[in-house]
Amino acid sequence: MPPLPQKRGSHLQVAIFIAIVLTPHTARGNVAQDHNVRERGALCGLIELANGRAKLESAETALDTDVADLLQLNMSLADSSWLDIFREPEAKDKARAFPAGEFAQHKDWREKWTNWAKAAEPILKTDGKTEILTKHRLQNLTPEQQMSIRGAIARLAAEAETIQTLVKAEAPDNDLLTDDKIKTLINQHVYGETPAAEPPASGAKLFTSTAGTRTATCTGTTAKNPAKTVAAALVCVCVADSTAANSEDKACEYQTGLSNKWTASSDPGSTAIGPALKLCDLKAEHRLASELLQSRLDAVTALFARRSGGATLGKTIDGSCTGLQTGGMCVKYTDLGTDGEGKVTDIPWISGISEIAKQLRKHEQAVQTRKEAARQVKAKKHLVQTLLYSESHKQIETPKAVHTPPTPEKVTKNCAAIQTAADCKSNGNCKWEGGEASEGKHCKLNTTAVPQATQAAGTGDNKDGEASSGCAKHGTKADCDADKTGDKHNCAWRKGKDNEPEKDKEMCRNGSFLLNNKFALSMVSAAFVALLF
Repeated sequence: MPPLPQKRGSHLQVAIFIAIVLTPHTARGNVAQDHNVRERGALCGLIELANGRAKLESAETALDTDVADLLQLNMSLADSSWLDIFREPEAKDKARAFPAGEFAQHKDWREKWTNWAKAAEPILKTDGKTEILTKHRLQNLTPEQQMSIRGAIARLAAEAETIQTLVKAEAPDNDLLTDDKIKTLINQHVYGETPAAEPPASGAKLFTSTAGTRTATCTGTTAKNPAKTVAAALVCVCVADSTAANSEDKACEYQTGLSNKWTASSDPGSTAIGPALKLCDLKAEHRLASELLQSRLDAVTALFARRSGGATLGKTIDGSCTGLQTGGMCVKYTDLGTDGEGKVTDIPWISGISEIAKQLRKHEQAVQTRKEAARQVKAKKHLVQTLLYSESHKQIETPKAVHTPPTPEKVTKNCAAIQTAADCKSNGNCKWEGGEASEGKHCKLNTTAVPQATQAAGTGDNKDGEASSGCAKHGTKADCDADKTGDKHNCAWRKGKDNEPEKDKEMCRNGSFLLNNKFALSMVSAAFVALLF
């Protein structure tokens, strides 16, 4: 018998029917398992930042230290007269307070004095300057080298000090938060205090009161709702009433649920609070930023449902928060209905955390400003080290003494200034042309003597009356004859000629080649002198 024909789509219909039959379901409109998992996740996002788990980006910089080092370095190079104005009159090794009477004309000195005095004080002590120079690696610089970099370092120190002053005004200490401060602020809105233990042992600080019914404890206006903290909202959303007998205890966690329930008109206690809070991660730390905190807060506010009778966070069936599946597992604000003018941000713990986010933004701006300033000052400090390094490797050379021969012009003027025959004749560079006259303008340049004196002075070695170079250095005829270049004699033992000194004395004199060159030099010198007249 052939198979019976089947209608098109019958397989799909069968599959849907089987799925419906096999799927467990709850009565329509009851609070069921996992109905509040989104609310639990959003509230845990805030709770997980509490009790010190939120860590701020450090606001610490080396700004103050680097400015102090630059000021101290500048002081170590300063003139002693500048350092003296900081000394205590009765205790010279101590820095004094600002003497307003002495420096009233310097309007900005009062606010700068504290830093200046602090930089000066160690230098005022005995051997203090040496210690500071060593600290800043200046001990090997000569006074000349220290002087050469003094101006540049003074400018860099002044610039660094100005940056520090400006940044303290733009990013004051009041704008900065600390990990301890942020812990206190967040704990206040999550737990109502910084608890001695986590989870807290009771709900005394989580709620303003737990003496009424479950509905009354989780319901109220934005200003007077007893559930005044994030943790209280989580308890209202996740912990079932003690009379619940269905799946209410699995509204926030399907697998095991929260078996410890909350007895109405009493403190929920640690047995109910603890398991609810442990649905959150109470171990991991978080790098806290304003954007992170604001986004977690926004995740909570987005889950509020506004109705004509108020706004609820969590599942409600009939608009109430009874802790039962037929009522609701929620926290309710009666003045946030669709017909009211209230805002979710009027809820104290929400507005409080929003304010923390604003404080965080100021903190972050201040930290950014200070770190940028610190980078600028650090660059100036590195520049100083570059200056010190380059200066310490310079070679300070002492110029060698150079014997400058008298110029014919100078000698001419000197001779012309002599007015007496005796003085003129005693000057080897001059000659008296006044005959028998004892005085007058008759003293002239001795053109024969000047070239010889110039040549002798140019060696830089001769002393007065002492021949130490050329042929004249040979004191004996044997030494004179031994001075040769190949087979040719460089010197000759003979009397002098007309243009040579001590011409009647027999001594070692230059040979013909040097003599000719020397004669040529004397002629050039004489011609040069002639041009001066």
